[in-house]
Amino acid sequence: MPHEAYVIELFDRHLGCLPSPACVAALADLPVERADVRAFVERMFRLMRRGRFSSNDLSILQCEVVGSLLSRILPGAWEGRVPPITVAGRHTRIDEYLVRNPWQPLRSRGLLVDLGCGFPPVTTLETADQLRGWRIIGADPALPSYLVYDDD
Repeated sequence: MPHEAYVIELFDRHLGCLPSPACVAALADLPVERADVRAFVERMFRLMRRGRFSSNDLSILQCEVVGSLLSRILPGAWEGRVPPITVAGRHTRIDEYLVRNPWQPLRSRGLLVDLGCGFPPVTTLETADQLRGWRIIGADPALPSYLVYDDD
């Protein structure tokens, strides 16, 4: 089924309406031939129907994210692995707790291992900024197959 027809059918079946041309365009590159992508998108639309979403509740930005990012982050694109992707600020509250822990004062030097740090290891670097003088190690079991070495 061509992409446009697939998108129109999803909107019609689950939301009872036609998608805007902008949503159709944003979803144009969605690789619906991949079973994992199709299953994820269909589940998303089923849940939207159960939540009584209308087409107005689905923004163009959401369509763009689904259309361009989804297929790259599902485990099917990573040989079945969960992709080692991280975001800034994910450990902020943990870092703040370690620095301000009222029960055990933070030693000037210590060791912290950030397991599942993701790539790039943004959270590990942020923790190193907060815990100066500490030895901070970032490790992620998904990284060895995808690690790129450079001077940084």
